[in-house]
Parts: sequence; C-alpha cells; structure tokens
Amino acid sequence: MLTVTHWETLVSELPRAEFVECTDLLERLRNIKTPEEISILRNAVHAQDEAHLDVFRSARPGDTERELHARMLEALARHGAESAHGMMQSSRNPVVYGGESDVEVMLGDLIRTDYVSYHDGYAANLSRMAVMGDASPAHEAMYALLVSVHRETIAETLRPGIKASEVYNFVRDRFVAEGFPAVASLVGHSIGVWWHQEEPMLIPIEDRTLEPAMVICLEPILDGYWHVQDELLITDTACELLSDGLSTDELFQLAV
Repeated sequence: MLTVTHWETLVSELPRAEFVECTDLLERLRNIKTPEEISILRNAVHAQDEAHLDVFRSARPGDTERELHARMLEALARHGAESAHGMMQSSRNPVVYGGESDVEVMLGDLIRTDYVSYHDGYAANLSRMAVMGDASPAHEAMYALLVSVHRETIAETLRPGIKASEVYNFVRDRFVAEGFPAVASLVGHSIGVWWHQEEPMLIPIEDRTLEPAMVICLEPILDGYWHVQDELLITDTACELLSDGLSTDELFQLAV
C-alpha cells in the first residue's frame, strides 16, 4: 500500500509510465490459495483447536476471563503461533470485545471465544463455545439451533459459484425464521495472510462468488452471543472443513 506522498513521488519520477488499477487482480491472488498455502492454513487451525482443548480441559470454576485468556495466549504460542489476539468472554460479562475482566466463570456459565493466531505469516480465526459444568436445557437448545444453522449454511451454500451475499442471506433468513431478526452485519469472511480484511466478505452487498481454493471463515452469531466459527476450504464441488480438531456437536463441558 502506497501513501499519497509515495504515490506522488512515483508518478513524478516516471512521467511517461501508465499506471493500471490492479486491486481486483491482487485480491484474487490472495483469495485463491496454493496447495502450500492451504497446508499452512490447515496446520494453523489444527494448532488453534489444540490450544482451545488445552485451555478448556484445564478450566475450573472460579477461573476468571483474564486467567483463561492468558492461558489461551500461552497455549497458542506453545503450539507454534508467532502472534495471537482474541476474546474470552463469560456469559456473566455483557461487554463484547471490551477486554477480559476479573469476572469469575462459575458452574452453569458459558464462555465464547474468538481468536486469531498467525502461523508462518497466515492467520487462523476460530470461535468456540463451552459451559462450566452441565448445560441447562435452554443453553442446549440455543446451541443446537446455532449449530444447525451453521451446518445447514455449509451444506447449502459453501460451494463454487455461490455469491457471498447469498451465504449471508441464507443465515439471515434462517435466523429470522427462528425468531431472531437482529442478524449481525456479516456472517463470515475469507482468510489468508489477512485476517478480517480479505475478500470476499459474507455480507449483504458482496457480489463476489466463492471459488475453488478459497478458505472461508463461517461465523453466524445467534442473539448477539452464541458463536461458532469454522474455517472451510472451497473445493471443486462443495467444501472441506479444515477446523475439525475440536468437536462442536455439543457445548464443550468444562471441569468434567
């Protein structure tokens, strides 16, 4: 990326040069991953799921958001991350992405995560949910709905030729049909050397289509809190789940 000053210097030094806009070309080069890039991204998500498992298995009632977050950053580094940042939010804490607090996670409380870690210069971005002890029937029902919409979206829309906006619309329509009209402004994004800025974004106005060898983060968020995020590789006909190191079939139970 050039600053205005650098651009003006470049133009003045090359007065007879013709400069051609190539943003879309460069973005497509980032979007379509090589086999080597896919291998790095696969390893990165596996490492992050391993870090989640380390922290989830060690969590106990009374641990604070801050303590669990610190353990997560340590685990990510231990599993090979060059850098990492993210969120560890208790259901007792109403502030989203406001930083981890000294709120204790007690029996019956939920936690949600949203972490980015970099491995060999490529990002992994996953979100996982867990409950301290046993889940209530209400928690189980909400989580089951979230996972159902998440997996329906994968099965119905994550394949070549589908517009990114169609993925968003599918999630929105399913949530609205279930009585949750307040849908987040995006339900996912591409990922690579960029984290949350790589096209295509899964938003209502995105006309780019999914193509083979794109890696997509799908993250529908239900009712402002319920959040599972997976990374998926678009194949020639459908998609492949890359982030399969931690089962999301049910709420992960902590302290069990």
